[in-house]
Amino acid sequence: NPMSSQPSGNTRFFFGRGCICKWLDEKKTCPIDREELSKATLTRVLPLQQLIDKMRVRCTHFEGESEDRKSDGDASFRPRKRQKQEHTASCQWTGLLEKRQAHLEKECAFHFVPCTNEGCSSRMLRKELQSHLKVCSYRNVECRHCRRFVPWAKMVPHVRECPAVPINCPHNCKASITRWGLKNHESVCPMMEVECPYSKLGCKHTMLRKNFSKHLAKASLVHAEMVAGRFSEMENKINELKTQNVSLTRELSLVAAERWVEWRVEDITTKIEAMEDVNSSVIKVSRGMWSCDMFLQLEFTQAHMGVFIYCKDKTPNFEGSINIGGSFILLKSSGLNGDDDDDEVVHFTCEESIESCHCGRGQPDFIKISTLQKDFVCLDDSIRVRARIMVHPERNCERLTTDYDD
Repeated sequence: NPMSSQPSGNTRFFFGRGCICKWLDEKKTCPIDREELSKATLTRVLPLQQLIDKMRVRCTHFEGESEDRKSDGDASFRPRKRQKQEHTASCQWTGLLEKRQAHLEKECAFHFVPCTNEGCSSRMLRKELQSHLKVCSYRNVECRHCRRFVPWAKMVPHVRECPAVPINCPHNCKASITRWGLKNHESVCPMMEVECPYSKLGCKHTMLRKNFSKHLAKASLVHAEMVAGRFSEMENKINELKTQNVSLTRELSLVAAERWVEWRVEDITTKIEAMEDVNSSVIKVSRGMWSCDMFLQLEFTQAHMGVFIYCKDKTPNFEGSINIGGSFILLKSSGLNGDDDDDEVVHFTCEESIESCHCGRGQPDFIKISTLQKDFVCLDDSIRVRARIMVHPERNCERLTTDYDD
């Protein structure tokens, strides 16, 4: 890899790259004229390099020669000390210098190469590689049990743990099984110690699986007594839970039930002009074992709109009047007058009771028609009604029954 320095006068000096770089690592002057010189001022001499590359040369392993050049980062060579070869070299290759390195790396039989087996650090002549691979401690060999390929040096520890290696049953049943089949074998091994199937009922006896049938036959009476005792315990527990269920159901039935309703009443202008009553869909309010079917009603007169809560139907076990204390009805603002927070503006709260079905409670003059049309009718000719319906049982619901009552 020839390099040249900048001309000093009319003189240009040429150096081998390896030599001059090593010189300049220690000294900063030209080795010929002693003028100042640095690596930065060196340039490659490509024409000279091309002439050198076209020279015909022999392999570095010809007639005992050792490799005296090696590749650097630029795929060029630099001199180094000759190394003594352990084997007589006699490669007969000749060719262009530029192709010698490729010859050494790919085909020269007398060039030292590493073993191709993972983990092996041995180096040998290329012509000896195949012989080495046959005896290399890191060569892959097939396990005759599991058919996996394992490095030869690790075969012995592999066999100690190989799941396909045949082993004798550890419970001395004289069966030969594979290591990975041991768990399945233990589920049927006659010499395996097992618990009695009635262990959860109190039988603490353990036995070999081969004696399982004998134990069941011998202890059948004891097992039957255990089953009867457990059945009695479960029956008592079931009865206790039934009693608790009835008690909880009755207590739940005495708690007030609550339903929230959002109701949009459309085509409101026509309904106002016709002064017709408008009913909501049925609202089922239930708690425990009772329920009531309620609905809302709007009544229109010339001056006012009234709001009412009606009871349509109730279950037979709900006796007495229907206390709807805490129930209320409110109107939501249309937002057309700048009221963007959408809060309720008009509301009615009921603290009375409804005596029977098809009766209701409410406020006939809930809101003036003029106010309704001004503040509550939306652009789509609808109003928004929101209600909370509370129902309180007024009696102890003594007639409440369950499927478990006698």
